[in-house]
Amino acid sequence: MYVRSLRVAGFKSFGDPVVFEWEPGVNAIVGPNGSGKSNIADAVSWVLGSQAPSSLRSASMEDVIFAGSQRRERLGVAEVELTLEGSFGDMPLDLAEVTISRSADRGGMSQYKINGVACRLLDVAELLSDTGIGRNLHTVVGQGQLDVVLQARPEDRRTLIEEAAQIGKFRRRKDRSVRKIERVDDNLMRLGDVMSELKRAIRPLKRQASAAAQYSELMTEQRALRQRLCAAELAELAGAETRWDPSGQERRAGLLREELEHVRAALGRAAGERVELDERAQRQLALATGIVRVADRLAGTGRLAHERVQRIAAQLEAETEERYRERIRLLEGERARWEANAAEDGRTAAEAKRAAGVQETRAAAALG
Repeated sequence: MYVRSLRVAGFKSFGDPVVFEWEPGVNAIVGPNGSGKSNIADAVSWVLGSQAPSSLRSASMEDVIFAGSQRRERLGVAEVELTLEGSFGDMPLDLAEVTISRSADRGGMSQYKINGVACRLLDVAELLSDTGIGRNLHTVVGQGQLDVVLQARPEDRRTLIEEAAQIGKFRRRKDRSVRKIERVDDNLMRLGDVMSELKRAIRPLKRQASAAAQYSELMTEQRALRQRLCAAELAELAGAETRWDPSGQERRAGLLREELEHVRAALGRAAGERVELDERAQRQLALATGIVRVADRLAGTGRLAHERVQRIAAQLEAETEERYRERIRLLEGERARWEANAAEDGRTAAEAKRAAGVQETRAAAALG
């Protein structure tokens, strides 16, 4: 992949739209001091998602917008478009070219687009994560940054190498998976608290269910007693026709009716309580069933997330070590070439110095 073109409009010193087009290979931009060469590198960093004004040699993000000149008024919007051509098959999209654009106004509003479609900064980062370029992959190396790298601590240099070898994305994916597992664990903990409360609520429901069962048994016993009472009364009436006492029978019938009314009232109250208990029991049972289903689903999600993190961690360790060794080999080879070139330059300089000395000696002899 290579940078096909860069369009800059209203960014820093570029008041008018300017388009830079490049071909595969090494491209160089030359010009006098102050002509805007560094602003081109800043434009690339900015469109790739740079958020730090210091990395763009500015005090604030508003400073990247064209501030005006003697011949032109200042602009209110800065826009940069970067077109990448995936000629090596490493673009994550099935497209020959991908254009990333970023615009910002003086009100602090910023917008990203991919092929003209509005998107988030996260979408741009995900798009570029597998291509070896991006705001955190040291694609653009500014002035003085090489000295910072050479003077950095070993662990800081290793971090730079890992980012350049595209290992950092695996660490970020692992961190996201770990945070997701932590959220699942928190949900499971809260679910455990809810289930504990539900268990405490089920205990009185069990007592209520026992009371309902006892009520049903008493109803059955009452029906049996009433049947036996009616049978006994019929037998007594059949055998006492000769001892008929209207006044006594009426008093007894009245007492029986009063007792029957009391029993009916008690049964009515008991029936109402039973309906209420049944409804409460059904609601609590439905709630318990739903919570158990959610708990099973969350537990399964937690297990899957944990297994995924373990796989990612194993892959990360393997790829990190392999990429690190490969990068070290490349750097060692590059250092050897640099040292060889430096030695060759030293020999050339020494020979030139000796030749200059010989010339001076000959010139002095000729003058003498």
